[in-house]
Amino acid sequence: MFFQEKVLSLSGFLLFEWNKYRQKEDARAVELLVRLVLFLIPRYLLLGASVLLAFEVGNNIYFYMEPSRSVTSSEPPIVEIVKDLQMCFYPARAILIMTLFLFKAPSLWSRLMRKLQFLLLNKFPEVNRRSAVTKRLRSLSVWLFVVTSSLHVLWSCLEWSRYEYLLPLQANNNTPRMDCYHYFTLCLTFHEFVLMWSPHVDVLFIMSQQVIVSAVLCGVALLYVLSDLNRDIHAAFRDLKPRPLGDIDASSWCELNQKVVTWIATYTQTFEALCLVEALFSGILCVSIGLDVMAVIGTGATLITASDANFSFQAYFVWNTLLFLSYATLFYLPFVYLHEKSIEIGRILRQLIWKVKGHSDPDLNEYTKSSPALRQETTRHLDELAGIVKENVFAVEPGAFFTFTRSFLVRLTTSILTLLLLTREIIERAAHAHNPLLSK
Repeated sequence: MFFQEKVLSLSGFLLFEWNKYRQKEDARAVELLVRLVLFLIPRYLLLGASVLLAFEVGNNIYFYMEPSRSVTSSEPPIVEIVKDLQMCFYPARAILIMTLFLFKAPSLWSRLMRKLQFLLLNKFPEVNRRSAVTKRLRSLSVWLFVVTSSLHVLWSCLEWSRYEYLLPLQANNNTPRMDCYHYFTLCLTFHEFVLMWSPHVDVLFIMSQQVIVSAVLCGVALLYVLSDLNRDIHAAFRDLKPRPLGDIDASSWCELNQKVVTWIATYTQTFEALCLVEALFSGILCVSIGLDVMAVIGTGATLITASDANFSFQAYFVWNTLLFLSYATLFYLPFVYLHEKSIEIGRILRQLIWKVKGHSDPDLNEYTKSSPALRQETTRHLDELAGIVKENVFAVEPGAFFTFTRSFLVRLTTSILTLLLLTREIIERAAHAHNPLLSK
């Protein structure tokens, strides 16, 4: 259904479908060989990235413990640690996301995809409408794959260019160029380090981005269903009015009653699909947001501590900070819209119930005397649907720690900015304490 499914299947993180190849007689041996390769690829990537991350963390701790560094540095230890470990957050994010996905996907991915296809088939029975929706989803999945992969490739190239002085992205012109990349006492050349780091860490990070995109695309598919349901309820509210002869006949109430029964089935089935999305992606989304926020804090701390940095360095780290901040916020806007659409459905349902009961349109009572039983049954089903909507709001809760809403994204952004401003104040006070001449 999604382009990401093909990418993750070819990299071994999802089960590769062999149905169309089993008709060939010699396909069995090829299938076993390919299955073995696809079984080893994700574990090789995870093991390699984990080893490199362990070396990177250990290397930072090793150099942090050097006596000369503790003497010359005036920054608080926690700020130094966050700055030094900023390049460890995105590998850790990739490793944790892909490990969780590798263990959860076999039991949940196929169920989720079948559920989404069933929802689209039932909500859009017309072939043309369903084809239009699936085409938009596929186009969006390809577009997001290109965007997320290109952004990380661009970011990686800029990082390597900064380290190699191919671009003027250093803090100042006096920054000494590194002759090699140090791992404890081991010295690696630029090409050795890139060949060791990129095939494991960067490839795994791009894979992790496709997992996050898959979760977002599931949210978009559910949003299409809820949006169409919302339009149906609005249309029913608009169309509920007396006929030219001055009455609402029994056929109108039967038609509305059947629609309400269909709405109940659609809403409950869509909510079941959301439960599958949460079961598969809840922990993954929690890890992603947590480590993206840490990456934002790390790059932001680097920016605010480089007070004498040149413009190109500051512009690069502003972009760097905004990039990871967008990963933690803008990526998840479809979940915010899904939550808001669910609340909007509850609101229009209340208006429809008031209209059917005659509360908001008392004159309607004069035109429904011919079918009171059907009107009562429709009201009962509408009350049932309103209760379901009220008790089962579409809210994605990563790790059950927070809910994707507009207010959450705003609070998260303002909290990060506040923390960075507080860090800057702490650094300035520490610098004054370290060098009393600065306060004069």
